[in-house]
Amino acid sequence: FDALYEGNVEEASEYCTGAPDKEIKAFMYLIALGIEEDEDVREEFEELIKEIDDCEESIDGDRAEVAPEGEEDDPIILKKVDGEWKIDLSEIEK
Repeated sequence: FDALYEGNVEEASEYCTGAPDKEIKAFMYLIALGIEEDEDVREEFEELIKEIDDCEESIDGDRAEVAPEGEEDDPIILKKVDGEWKIDLSEIEK
């Protein structure tokens, strides 16, 4: 999340899976642009970064769900790829 907050789209894209590289980079660019241009988006993202350390996690094999307290109904889905946990963008639309 730090890379995305700092506008480093290339690095942030490395932490995602579940979509073609071009789509991942475009998605990361739009988020980074929103953080840069919109104070409300920036504040929301800053809150998410603060909450991420206190997230509840549920791991099942190569799939994990993490969610800030009170938002368990809308978890972030992670997928283990080559031994590293990445945000699974294919789960965002579900």
